[in-house]
Amino acid sequence: MTRNNDSQEIDRKEQAMQSTSTSSPRAQGEVQRLLERLVATGQETGIQVAADLDGKRVVDAWAGVADPESGRPIDGDTLINVWSADKAVAATTVHALVERGVLEYDAPLARYWPEYGANGKERTTVAHVLTHSAGVPQLPPDVTPEEVCDIAAMAGWIARQARCYISVSWSTK
Repeated sequence: MTRNNDSQEIDRKEQAMQSTSTSSPRAQGEVQRLLERLVATGQETGIQVAADLDGKRVVDAWAGVADPESGRPIDGDTLINVWSADKAVAATTVHALVERGVLEYDAPLARYWPEYGANGKERTTVAHVLTHSAGVPQLPPDVTPEEVCDIAAMAGWIARQARCYISVSWSTK
């Protein structure tokens, strides 16, 4: 990086920090420094963290690039694909629905989603889905970002798939 580029990067970071309103400057600063260190060491290319506490934003930090090819920097409005983060939310929701008697862990998923019960998946249970043992682990190989965002299209694709593997479970009963 040239001296001019270094100055531009510092200016961009200062502007980002100034435009970010958080209720905890200490937490904001610590997280910002961590993200910058992760990018500097190559552990991350581009990263964002936002955290709310009691309804107030306490951290809104980012570092790195959104697109390594163009060098476009990441910012607070950059959309980032988040794999797996929704699993905890989905599992918590399912557990709450089981607790309320709306779902049953050992019920076939097709009881709640009839279309899913095709191509050998009719015995897949809610528990199989929660434990990643339903046998349908992948998306279409040529899926586009637009298709991933089309819930009906993705649900239809999953429902039509055959199982890739059969789950084995052990019981002590």
